[in-house]
Amino acid sequence: MMIRKAEKDDYLDVIPLIKLAIGDMANTYTGYQDEALMDKTLKALYLEKQSRFSYENVYIACFENKIAGQITAYPAEVMATLNRHFETYFNPDAEDREARLKALVASKEGFEGEYYIDSLAVYKAYRGLGFASDLIHEVERIAFDAGYDKLSLLVALNNPKAERLYEKLAFKSDQMVQVLGHPYKHLVKHI
Repeated sequence: MMIRKAEKDDYLDVIPLIKLAIGDMANTYTGYQDEALMDKTLKALYLEKQSRFSYENVYIACFENKIAGQITAYPAEVMATLNRHFETYFNPDAEDREARLKALVASKEGFEGEYYIDSLAVYKAYRGLGFASDLIHEVERIAFDAGYDKLSLLVALNNPKAERLYEKLAFKSDQMVQVLGHPYKHLVKHI
């Protein structure tokens, strides 16, 4: 198993993993219900520099020359800047577009001084082999080297399996947060 920084050409494998991680929030982030249009928008955001889902913020786990999983992470304080690209790619015909975009750009999931794990997913065939833990450890190392002493992430209330993994890796819930109408536990790990 190897972990490496994602490249632009990885989008075919990474976009489905991002969608797997964010679930129904893909509609919230793109303004589309149609899967093909969601994929097109997420691909554009992935290929864009300084975008929330940019390849610049993605690390991938490879196994036998195949992408097994991905993690997207960055300093929490840059989220507002990264979210600005939604304005360019969000469905131009979406109902309540301006209000939805304003809420999206202003959304806050991590806090000052935290290195934020935005999304994490491993393909089903590779689950249970430690790839998620290895990806988190890689981001922990990157965050520490960048001068951060905290990692953070959100976990959906209906995802106890993921929460157990994070707790096993020393993440602790410190508060509940609402993000664009969805409740989450905010978990922090001191590094």
